[in-house]
This record gives sequence, C-alpha cells and structure tokens, in this order.
Amino acid sequence: ELQRCASLGLKGAMIWCSPPGDQPYSLDIYDPFWAEAQELNMPISMHAVTGMGRESQEQTGPHVHFMRSITITHEIEQSLSVLIFSGVLERFPNLKIVSAENNCGWIPYSLQKMDRVFDRGRWASESALSLKPSEYFRRQIFCTYIDDFVGVSTRHLISVDNLMWSSDYPHAASSWPHSQEVVARDFGDASAEDRYKMTRGNVAELYGFDL
Repeated sequence: ELQRCASLGLKGAMIWCSPPGDQPYSLDIYDPFWAEAQELNMPISMHAVTGMGRESQEQTGPHVHFMRSITITHEIEQSLSVLIFSGVLERFPNLKIVSAENNCGWIPYSLQKMDRVFDRGRWASESALSLKPSEYFRRQIFCTYIDDFVGVSTRHLISVDNLMWSSDYPHAASSWPHSQEVVARDFGDASAEDRYKMTRGNVAELYGFDL
C-alpha cells in the first residue's frame, strides 16, 4: 500500500496512534512496513484522530468531548516510547515518525523522563539501544501543533528542527482567521531562523517540498 501511495505522488501515510492491544508496535510483524517506509522516504504520521487506545474509546456523559482532547497525548506518548525503547528506531535509522496535531508542550518532560529511566535502567534491562531516547527523537520524530504557546516557548528543549506549525484550515481546531496573530504571539522572542524552520522550512525538508 505504501508503494501504491508513493506511485500516486503521496508523500506520507497515517497509522493508528495506538495499535490494537495484542499487536503493539514493538512486534516484528511491522518490520516490513517500517522498512518500506524507510526505503520510500515516506514519513509515517500518528494523527490525533487515529487513536485506538483506551483514551479514544467511546465513553458516556457530557464531558467526553473534553476528556478525549485532554488525554490523547497519553496515547502518542506511549506509542513513541514503544518505538524508541523496543528498538524500532534503532533498527530503522532513516524511518521518520510524525506526531500530528497532538501538540508538543508535553514533549520536554517526556524526553527528560525517558532519558532518566533509560540511564538508570539500561544495564539491568540489557538494552541494545546505542543512543539515548531523546537522541532517537531528535533524529527521527517530528511534531506538529496548531496552537501551543508552551510548546513553542520550550522549542529548544525539544529541537527547533523537529517542530512544525499547522494552521489546520479549514477544520474547527484551526487558528484561522487569526493564524498570523497566533504565530506572532508565539514567536515574539524567536529568531527569524526559528520562525522560518517551524512555520515552513522543516515540513518542506521532511516531505521534500520546494519553497
């Protein structure tokens, strides 16, 4: 399917934010898929609406709409952690993963936590990883956001090269028609280079678009 999509000119693909419980992304059944995505240079996105975990399952009550928006980052954080700690990104060093519209303000703490856990437990677990979790992240994982002042303000704790702004037009989550104001607010103290990278440069490089 990746080959067919690539032949049509598509630049990437989307998969579940959370796979079925009995088929975690750590299983080698996914290896042919990761290998083909790497070979075709097609980034693989886990979008905020592709979740299948507990946080995405139907609940009851008027609070459901709010709770899913709050807890969706739990799913992507878990899946990214699995891809890192299980060695998927070690085995496929050119595979690119995109956390799409899950915001990014939570990432600095997640990277700190993963590095600390890895540093304290790598010998006991006999881990085969050659890099720290944060190093895999900065090499292979990208994050898109729509309106995340905290994420932009902590961009250097994540990596300016891994963050991509989205207007999400014309969806309800979009910052349109105030996108320019939102960007100006978030990048008030940012360099022109940081702003260029996060608003268009990074996504153009990742997907091979000409600017």
